[in-house]
Amino acid sequence: PFFLQRFAHDYDQSNSQAVILLQMAETLTPDVDVTELRAYIGDRKALFDHVCETYGFDELGEEYRKELVKPLVLRLMFSGSLVGWQLTNRINPRTAPPCPRIARLEAQLRALRHAIFAHPEWAAWVSTDRQRQKELQLRRPLASRKSDEDIERSVFARIAQSQENVVLTAMRRHLTRHRFRTLALVFDGCVVLHKNRAPDLQRMAADIKAETGYEMGVDEKPMYAGPEAPWPSLSLEA
Repeated sequence: PFFLQRFAHDYDQSNSQAVILLQMAETLTPDVDVTELRAYIGDRKALFDHVCETYGFDELGEEYRKELVKPLVLRLMFSGSLVGWQLTNRINPRTAPPCPRIARLEAQLRALRHAIFAHPEWAAWVSTDRQRQKELQLRRPLASRKSDEDIERSVFARIAQSQENVVLTAMRRHLTRHRFRTLALVFDGCVVLHKNRAPDLQRMAADIKAETGYEMGVDEKPMYAGPEAPWPSLSLEA
């Protein structure tokens, strides 16, 4: 970032994975309960506070709470679990208190996964990808093979990531049409060369909707500081 901040901007999808999954649920599987996912999108801070208060991280500031809990939500959406997050953060799953909102979110995402897998729009793709992953496991040592549940989670993650990429492609096309140069694609965003005018992000969102069907906001993340931006100073002092 200290190099790129001199000549480039960072534009990202707004809450990408959660928004995509919610809209897939509303469009393809409207009978599936996704109230916790919708609540998270509407007020992420409330969920961050709930998790931190449950597990004794009350002393953390707002930004640190986000850095701690957002990866948990992404784990649940992209093939992980609450237990895995607990172990990463040195929380004993056997003695940890229950976290009601996360338990509901995990259950609702599991139900959404099953419903999308069965939907005619995705059933064939899911069957092919599931078989591909099972065959891949046969080439691995027995001890390192994924379980059937891990494979199911992985297939679901690939669906969400494929739709994230659909939106990212629409963003890049918009930028190209309006004569902006994309330097890199990074997860759900892109790094764009600075010009004497900025992209119209509302117009970009409208083009995303027209091209993909997803209502996706685009935000500029703080990065660009201009060619005179200072370099960081390093110190070896303790």
